[in-house]
Formats: sequence, structure tokens, C-alpha cells
Amino acid sequence: MYKHVFLVKVFLMARTPKRSRPEVSGKSDDSYDSSDPLEPVPKKKKAYKKDNYVAKFSAGWLNIPEFKTWLARNPKNLKQPYCNKCLKPLKASNTADLKKHQNSQAHKTIVNEKKSQLAANDAALLSEKAREVLRLKYQTASLEISLSAMTAKHNLPISHMETLQNVLKKNVPDSKVIQALQCGRTKTTGIIKHVIAPAASKELYDILKKTPFSLIVDETTDRTTTKFLVILVRYYCEKINEPLEEFFSLPVVEDQTAASLKKTYRERIRKGSSTNDKHNWFCLR
Repeated sequence: MYKHVFLVKVFLMARTPKRSRPEVSGKSDDSYDSSDPLEPVPKKKKAYKKDNYVAKFSAGWLNIPEFKTWLARNPKNLKQPYCNKCLKPLKASNTADLKKHQNSQAHKTIVNEKKSQLAANDAALLSEKAREVLRLKYQTASLEISLSAMTAKHNLPISHMETLQNVLKKNVPDSKVIQALQCGRTKTTGIIKHVIAPAASKELYDILKKTPFSLIVDETTDRTTTKFLVILVRYYCEKINEPLEEFFSLPVVEDQTAASLKKTYRERIRKGSSTNDKHNWFCLR
């Protein structure tokens, strides 16, 4: 009987891990009872590390107006908040931590710098758009004047401008200038009468003030029997080194006498503010 109990204890002790006996002042503690192999060994508790704790991102934070402009989810960790202005993740577990970051001097400095940069970029962008609009208007106006001048120079019917601009718009759809072209019959007439004619007359008057010239005059009658005096000038052009004949004026004639023609001519010269009396001869046709 005693032999059987002894063998059971030996078997249980072999299966139970050994525990070291506590020693006090170099002496073994005789009160430690190692005869109970069934006594459990206490487990060591792991230390709690606060630094490894990361709060979960709350979607409700994005609905707070003061956080909307800079708060977002961390692209690398969707459970972590992220500052779009500072470009860094945040360790925040509540709105108080977010406000602390928002009121930090580093965050405020970056926000102010980006606001200034954005304002400068907006101003540059608006300035560039304004220049582009002005450039388009200038190019369109230049094309309209060129087409009107071509019509007047070659004595083409003004009504053809309606068809011409439609053909250009249809066949050149990638040109902003042509698509912005609005030069019909009425506008072409206005450009010839109020833009091209005054500019050409002034240029001719300035040339005649410094250059000797000759007059070529003739009388004509329109359909309503109104009589006109056609006045052309002939002068030597130094730019192209050739003599030129250009239209000067088309005044209405009261009667066909020499005195009336002379009076009409002098009035037209005074209107052009020409002070040059170096005209040489008349050629009557």
C-alpha cells in the first residue's frame, strides 16, 4: 500500500515543472512545501504600453466645420487621423486632441503660408485668363478689319461677308479666332466707314503735308443724279520708291463751274488740315 502511494507521487512530481525555492539571507526556506505538485504557478502580467495605443478615426469629425478644411483619414492607415496641411498623421483620440493640433503654432504657420500661396496662384491664373481673353479679342478684331479692308480694296460686295464667315467657321472649327468672328454686312460697313477710312485718310494727309503731289479730278453722277467730284492724288512714295495714285475725297458738287470746283477742293483740303501748297498741276478727265 505505501509502495503504491509513493510511486503515484513520484509520477506526479515528474510531470510537474520544478519551482525554485525562495531563499532568505542565504538560507533555504524549510517552510516551502514542494510536496504538492498540483499547486498552479502564477503567471506574469504584461506591462501596458500607452505609446502603442492608437485611437480609431471617427467619421463624425469630418462633419465639424472647423476640421473640414484640414482633417482626413490617413491614406496608409484608415483608422488614424491625418492633417492635409501639415502632411502628417495625428495621434488623436478625441476632439480635444484635434483642437490642440489645430491651435499649434506649426499648424497655423503652414496654413497661413498656403493661403498666401493660393492667393498668389489665383491672381496669376486670373491674370493669365484676362490676358488670354484680351489676346483673343485683339486677334478677332484684327481679322475683321483685314477682311473688311480686303472687301473695300477689291470692290467686293459687302453682302459676301455673311457667306464668307460661315464658310470659315464650318471649315476651321479648331480656331478660336475664327469661331469668335462676327463680321456680317452691317459690321463690315461700319468698319470701313468709321475705322479704315479715317485711319487711311489721316495717313494720307500726313504724307501730303511733307510730299509734293498732283491732283487728278473728275466729275461723276450717281443714280439719283447727284453730282460728285472725284479727287485723286499722285505722289512719290519713299517707302516703295514708286509713284502712287490714291483716292483723296468724293465731295458733292453744287455746280460745274470752275469757281465751284475750286471752292470744293479748298474746303476738302482744309478739312484734311493739309498745309502743303506744293501741288503741281490738275489733270481733268
